Amino acid sequence: MKKALITGIILAVVLLAVISTAGCVQQKEVTEETIDFSKINVTVEYYVMKNGTTYNIGDTMLVVFPSQQYFSNWDVKSCDDGLSISDDGFLPALMSTLGYKTFIITALKEGNYSFTLADTKKGGEYTDTVHVVKTDDNPLTPRGVFMKQKLLQRDPAVGDACEISIYKEPSTEYQWCAQKTEGLIISDPVYTPMAEDGSDKQGGFLSWKVTAATPGEYEFTALNLRQDDSESAGRVIVPLKFRERGN
Repeated sequence: MKKALITGIILAVVLLAVISTAGCVQQKEVTEETIDFSKINVTVEYYVMKNGTTYNIGDTMLVVFPSQQYFSNWDVKSCDDGLSISDDGFLPALMSTLGYKTFIITALKEGNYSFTLADTKKGGEYTDTVHVVKTDDNPLTPRGVFMKQKLLQRDPAVGDACEISIYKEPSTEYQWCAQKTEGLIISDPVYTPMAEDGSDKQGGFLSWKVTAATPGEYEFTALNLRQDDSESAGRVIVPLKFRERGN
């Protein structure tokens, strides 16, 4: 079941037809030169799917990272006491030492809680915040999915891009909006519907390509906002690291 879910996620991201949409970020210049994102090399893909901006007590979130069985070590760095995290094991890809490390995060009680997972061998972190409420709904497993797919074995260089895709629910007045971050150059978002007929009945993905002006560590942040509403109903934060080209 887990392998089928992960395989489905990868296929959904790769095979969906891309349709452009108006976006919240128009930050395309570095030293007064316009970047052509259609020609930029994408080295890492991030995929975030959250069915709703809140979690019910008992809901779970599946977190999936690319991993090498003996050369990377994703582990829990921190976790608030309103959540529990269990190591769901290593899923090999095609009988190889390459594969995916998976974790299951479970919402335990009402409130806002954060967790951080880190690769203690190769470096890198992922942090997320979960808003938990108590309802009469049955828990969903999983309610949210985060997946990182590294296309090359090295961190992206300045001038390369990470592609970040966030699931957008159908027919909602809320919109995921990327926030301007000093040092990051972020493309306009592209919307990819899930439905084969191109309609919004199943929702879809908003995707951004992100590169950096200089080497360093950054955070890509997207807020789920309603028009003219300053309070976000959800937040996705993706830590990014860019190296000097040639290093």
